[in-house]
Amino acid sequence: MHQHLKVKDLVAAAYAAVPILPPAEAKLMREVATRLSVTFTALTESLELRKALTKERDALNLQVVNLAVDNAAFKSEAREAGNGQ
Repeated sequence: MHQHLKVKDLVAAAYAAVPILPPAEAKLMREVATRLSVTFTALTESLELRKALTKERDALNLQVVNLAVDNAAFKSEAREAGNGQ
């Protein structure tokens, strides 16, 4: 067996091995394959969610920076207007 199978290939190979295993081992193999598949799916979904949240956070951080810059410029203009009177 290859050392670096993809998870989907590993799960498929585990299910393919079930018919040639004794009943107790077949049951265990099915359970392990199912849990691996579910765990991999959950991990994949959480990584996609993390990526989306990171993009959202970065966009919000940029908005905060832009607001701070605008606020500083506004205060600077207000001070200059006050000194010019």
